[in-house]
Amino acid sequence: MSDPRTLPVRTDARTDLRTGGTRPRRATWLWVLLVVAVVVDLVSSAGVLPPAVGTGSGAVAIGCIAALVVARVRR
Repeated sequence: MSDPRTLPVRTDARTDLRTGGTRPRRATWLWVLLVVAVVVDLVSSAGVLPPAVGTGSGAVAIGCIAALVVARVRR
């Protein structure tokens, strides 16, 4: 039995009980998606991709930023 006066240890990765491994947090996937969206937006700005693709990737980047801010405020 644990001591009720101690705080539980908080970890960044969640342990998958089925495999015993760890899985990345949602914020990790949001950062990856944000980087991909920014790269696509840069390529679109260079004129390689159509402007609609750049607009879409910009919207995805803004959504990722908003979700990361919300996740940070909730934590």
